[in-house]
Amino acid sequence: MFINGRSYGFISMKNNDVIAPLSEKQTKALVTSLSRSSEIVWKYKEYHWKLSDAGSTAVLLKADEFQKRLHTQDAFYKKGTRSEKNVLKQKRVPVIYVKSIVDDKEIIIKDKAYLGKLRSELRSQDDYCFDVDYREEESFKFYALSSSKMIVSKLSWRAAYNTGATALG
Repeated sequence: MFINGRSYGFISMKNNDVIAPLSEKQTKALVTSLSRSSEIVWKYKEYHWKLSDAGSTAVLLKADEFQKRLHTQDAFYKKGTRSEKNVLKQKRVPVIYVKSIVDDKEIIIKDKAYLGKLRSELRSQDDYCFDVDYREEESFKFYALSSSKMIVSKLSWRAAYNTGATALG
C-alpha cells in the first residue's frame, strides 16, 4: 500500500479473498490520507489500483452526516468538539429462535386486502428495502414457524443474475 509515494508495507490476501486486514499503522495512514488530497495506490507486480480520495471523502462525509456525527470527536471526516448525544445508536440485529419449522413448504396467501395491508406496514417500517415492486403477489413468501407465527420474505432487489430478499418474523 502506497500513500503519496510512501510504502506502508504489504497487505497479504488469500487466493480467493477480496478483503484483507490492515495493520493499525496502515489503517491510521489510510484514514488520515482520506481527509486531504492524497494519492492512494495498491500495487501488485505490474498491477496498480488507485483509491479515489475524493470519492472516499464523499462517502465518509455522507456517513458522518447520516449518523449525525459531523463535527464530533468520533466523526470519520469532519471532526470537532460538538456533543455526541444526538449520534444515531447502532441498531440491534434481530434474532429469531426457531426450534423447528412446522412445515417447510411455502404458504400461499392470495387475500389481496391482507397483502395490501402487509405491504403498507412493511413500507412504513423500512422505506429502503421495499422500493422494488416486482409482481407484488409473487414477491412475498410465507413460511410457518409455529401454529401462530410465520416468517415473511419480500423480494427487495433484482439484478441480472441475482436477487435479494428481506425477511421479517
